[in-house]
Amino acid sequence: MAQAERLTSVIADEKWDDRTTRLAESFWDELLSIPCSSVTLPAPKDVRLKLVTEALSSDPADVREQQDWAKFAGMSLRSFVRHFTADTGMSFSVWRQKLRILSAQEKLARGERVTCVAAAVGYESLGAFAAAFKKSTGYSPSDYTKRVTRKI
Repeated sequence: MAQAERLTSVIADEKWDDRTTRLAESFWDELLSIPCSSVTLPAPKDVRLKLVTEALSSDPADVREQQDWAKFAGMSLRSFVRHFTADTGMSFSVWRQKLRILSAQEKLARGERVTCVAAAVGYESLGAFAAAFKKSTGYSPSDYTKRVTRKI
């Protein structure tokens, strides 16, 4: 999403003519219309970690802490952290956050209500969900829904 944030800032900061602005906005709309299922998270190679990521993918709202997932995988917390980062290229908390946002994008694209989506992906507060979603995508959940459903 770093590229998306860069594109957003370039569009906002540059003084473009109308044609270039429309082209950039069209490009951005096309990016938003890519089905979320085509965007994937890195999957760990370690079978124990795969069990964790599969369980979380089935239920992104699962509230278990990292140490609980380490125990679930039959690993010490330190080994879990080290192996998860080595296998996925990101920390467990970053991976889980990305999973929650991707799951939210899929649900919003299907037209599910923002409040329902927030709870379904593990947020107790609508405000916390909206802030995390906007930080990750550059759009509020409702703006994202409007843009994506407009393309469908």
